[in-house]
Amino acid sequence: MPYTWKRTGWKSMDDSIPLDKIAKERIRAHFGSSSRVVHLGWKNGKCCHYIKAGGYVHVSTSHIEYTLKEER
Repeated sequence: MPYTWKRTGWKSMDDSIPLDKIAKERIRAHFGSSSRVVHLGWKNGKCCHYIKAGGYVHVSTSHIEYTLKEER
């Protein structure tokens, strides 16, 4: 089951530094501070990450929404 967080206040998806920071904070809050987050780049207007936390999780972030989906 995917996890989704909503966040408002961003004007542009190009503002990738704070988005990455917030995404990492959200991920580590859920999966633990030792989780490793790797930035993969932009795809289809969304910032893509992978996280290693007892498995792989795909993360897509936009300017208002973060979606975590477990991959098995």
